Amino acid sequence: MHAGHDSGDDETRDGAPADPPAERPLSATAQADSRPTTGRGVGALVVLGLAVLLPVSWLIDLLALVQRDFGDPYGPRSEGPVLAAFVVGALLGVGVPVLVVLVQARVRRRDPSLSAASLVGAAVVLVLAVPTHGLALAGQLVAVVEEHRTTSAPPTTAERTFEGRDAGDAVRDLGEASVVALGADPATGYWPASDGPLDADRPSSRECTLDDRSPGVEWTWQWDAGWLVDAQGAPLVPEGADVLPSAVPDQEALRQAWASRDVTAVPDDEVVPDQLRPEADWLDPGSFARPGPDVLIETICLVP
Repeated sequence: MHAGHDSGDDETRDGAPADPPAERPLSATAQADSRPTTGRGVGALVVLGLAVLLPVSWLIDLLALVQRDFGDPYGPRSEGPVLAAFVVGALLGVGVPVLVVLVQARVRRRDPSLSAASLVGAAVVLVLAVPTHGLALAGQLVAVVEEHRTTSAPPTTAERTFEGRDAGDAVRDLGEASVVALGADPATGYWPASDGPLDADRPSSRECTLDDRSPGVEWTWQWDAGWLVDAQGAPLVPEGADVLPSAVPDQEALRQAWASRDVTAVPDDEVVPDQLRPEADWLDPGSFARPGPDVLIETICLVP
């Protein structure tokens, strides 16, 4: 009886030794996992750059708002430059991190051993940048649309109140009537100056910008007994006094003087006691009159 052949024997039927089993090649993923991580230094530099760009982008937005709100008070104010600045800020704060994410995702697909530091850093920056810049852009777009709607409209009825006429005459008339009603003679007051007293009975004007961004003019007339002098340069208000001796504390005459000129008297006691504000479409809300007398008449920006 023949002995059975052991299938686990290392020899072949002819007695030659069997070949060792072939090793399977490692997959691309396994090969990548076996390689050390690279690009950590470059990734750290990218993260640092993104961390600097984010506050820079916010600073650009802030500077644009400051320039718009606190720039030339008499110059044209436009929302377009602010929107342009917001776009630049968004490109730095959002656009650059998005570009980093796209590039890094593509590179890591080819070389998974590359450090993911820049990819993670860009994602963190986007979490902060997208809401802030998104809200800023959305709000500014609304402002630009509203500005376009306003500038495309003709001047308002209030702005055209004195179109083709000299609004300075109406401003002076209202101011003089206010001073008289409060117990003083406007012709006796002069603004002190180094070269001699300047007539206070003269409205001043300056250029301004209408709602539709076309040029206009603003008028101002002021008479303040506490600051004015007489023709000889002596103060109108005696030393130690707050008002003229002839000042009238009762404001009924003032109300009547304004009513006869289609101007409404609005109490403004929250600002200064016994102060009234003249209200009309063509008057600036900063106008006022109070015992002293102290009168300031200002117009809105008017069509010349």
